Amino acid sequence: MKASLSLLAALAIVAGAAAQSVTVPPAVAQGFEGTSSTGTLWSSGASATLTGTAMHHQLFYGRETLPGGAVTFNRLRFRANGTSTTTVLTGGTWSNVTIQMCTSATPVTAPSTTFANNLGGDLMTVYSGNVAVASTAQAFPGIDYVDITLQTPFFFAGAGDLLIDVQWAAGSWSLGTVQTTDYQIPAGTPAARLYSTTAGATIGALNTSAGIVCTLDYVADPTASWKQRYGNKCYEGTFYEYFSPARSCDLSNSAIRMQPNSVGGYDVSAIAVNLVPPVSASFTGADDSLSAAQTLPFAFPYVGGSTTLIRMCTNGFVWLDGTSTSTDFTATPAELLSLLPRLAVAWTDWNASPTGTGGGGTWHFDVDPSNLVVYCTWNGIGAFGWSPALGGPTASTFQAKLFADGSVEYHYLTMNNPYTPREMVVGIKPGAGAYADPGSRNLSDLASYGFSTSSTTAAGLLLDMSGRPILGTTRDFTMANIPATASFTVVLVGFLGVIPPLELSGISMPGCHNNIDLTGSVLFGAVLTTPTGTLPVSIPLDVSLIAVQLFAESVSGVATANPLGLQTSNGLILSLGN
Repeated sequence: MKASLSLLAALAIVAGAAAQSVTVPPAVAQGFEGTSSTGTLWSSGASATLTGTAMHHQLFYGRETLPGGAVTFNRLRFRANGTSTTTVLTGGTWSNVTIQMCTSATPVTAPSTTFANNLGGDLMTVYSGNVAVASTAQAFPGIDYVDITLQTPFFFAGAGDLLIDVQWAAGSWSLGTVQTTDYQIPAGTPAARLYSTTAGATIGALNTSAGIVCTLDYVADPTASWKQRYGNKCYEGTFYEYFSPARSCDLSNSAIRMQPNSVGGYDVSAIAVNLVPPVSASFTGADDSLSAAQTLPFAFPYVGGSTTLIRMCTNGFVWLDGTSTSTDFTATPAELLSLLPRLAVAWTDWNASPTGTGGGGTWHFDVDPSNLVVYCTWNGIGAFGWSPALGGPTASTFQAKLFADGSVEYHYLTMNNPYTPREMVVGIKPGAGAYADPGSRNLSDLASYGFSTSSTTAAGLLLDMSGRPILGTTRDFTMANIPATASFTVVLVGFLGVIPPLELSGISMPGCHNNIDLTGSVLFGAVLTTPTGTLPVSIPLDVSLIAVQLFAESVSGVATANPLGLQTSNGLILSLGN
C-alpha cells in the first residue's frame, strides 16, 4: 500500500512541479559531445533496405550522477552522434518498442551479463509503441534525434543506480537511414550497458565505464530528503575542487575571491564576474609552456611568505615562488597539496598552440595602472584533446587577479571540460610543505555557503551523514580528521543554523566558527576514537517530519588547539523526508 501511495504522490507532483533535465553520463552535458558512438541501439541494423535486427539493451547510470532525493522521470531523449558529413540521414520509425525502468538490482560498476538479474523490484513499463528517429545532418554535438514522452512516469528514489531497459523485435524498422548514437567511454565513466542483437537472448555483451548519452526530464519530489555541508571548519589550511574527465567543469560565468583573514588564511566567497581584458602582448610559448619570471609592482603576501616574482603556465596555474619550472599537465590534488605554492586557477592540459590538437588562444600578464593589481589571463585557450567531434566550447577564458594586500580572485567566462585522460584542479597551495587533504569542495556552492581557511597545513574536523535523512531509516553521523590528541568528539543538533558562521575569537577560539544556533540545541552523542568516528541515528517513520530541517556540528576537545581547548567542524543541514 505504501508503494502505491508513493506512486500516486509522484504522479500528482508531475502535474504541478517545474520540469528539469539531467544529461548522463555527466561529462556530456548539453553542449558537449561523447567520446565515441554506437550502432547497437537506435541504428541497429537499420537502413533503407533492411528492416532492422532484434534488440535488447540495458542502460545503467550511476546514482551519484542523477538528481538527489526522489524524482519522477517523464521523458527520455537520445542524441545522434556528432558528424562532419553533409549527408542528411532521413531517419525512420521503430515499431513495437518496449521501454522499462527500475532501480538496478546490480551496481553500475558490475552489472550481471544475464538481463533478468539486473531488474529491480520497482520494474515498470514506461513506454510501449512506436519510436521515431529524426533525420540528422552535420552537427556538433549531435541533435536529440529520439525523443520519448513516457506513457507512465517513473518514480525514482533510494540509493540504487538507474536501469533503462529497451527492447524490440526483428523487422521493426521502416523508412530510411539513421545516424549512430552518441556514446561516452572514458575510464571511470559512471555508466554501463548490456546488449544483444539476438532475438530472445537471456545473456548479453557487457561494457562498463560506458554510457549511451541520454537526457532525462524529471520533476523533483518536494517531500524528498536532502543534506548539505556548509560553513567553516577550524584550522584547515587550503581548499580545492577536483574535476575528473568524467565530470563537467561547472565554473563558467562565476568568480571566486580569497580575502586574507585574521588567522592567516583566506575568507573564500563568490563574487560577480569581472574579467579585465588583457592589453599586453601574448607570451610566445604554446603547449606546456612557462613564462619568464614576471615582476610584480608590489611584494605579494601569502601564507608561505611573499614574492615579487611569479610565473604563469599555459596549463592554467601560477607559480608563486618565481623559480619553479614545472609545466605539469597532469593535475592531481596530491601534487597541489605537496608541491610549492601555486594558484591553481584551472589546472589541466591547456594548449595555446594554434596548430596543436585542440590548441589556440593567448596568455597574458598585465599590471593594472594603479600598480595595486596584476592580471594573469588565459584568453580563448584551447583544451588539449578537444576536437570538433567532442562539441562544447572551442576554448576557455579565465583570469587570476593578485592584489597588493594578498587577496586573490579567479574569474571564469567560458570553461571547457577536462578531456580524457586529463583532470582539472581548482584551488590554492598557499604555503610550502605538505598539506593534509581537506577533500574536494563544490565551489558552485560559494554563493550560498562561503568558508574560511587558516595558517595551518592540517585538514579540519569534518562532519557528514552516511546518506540522506530518509524517514524510517538508520543513518550514521560520520566524523573525519579528528585530531590525534582529541579527548572526545561530540555532535550537537539544533533547529537553526548560523549562516554565515560566527567567528569565535571572542571566546578564545580564533580561527574557529559556530555553525549552528546553540539555543535549543542538544548533545546528540560522543565518540572517543580518532581519526574517524560514527554515531548511528534512527529517523522515525513519521510523515509530520517531512521537510523538518536540523542543523548539526561536531566539537572535539583538543587542549592545544586554542585557549578554550575546543575545535569545531563544518555545519551540516539535514532536511528530513522521503
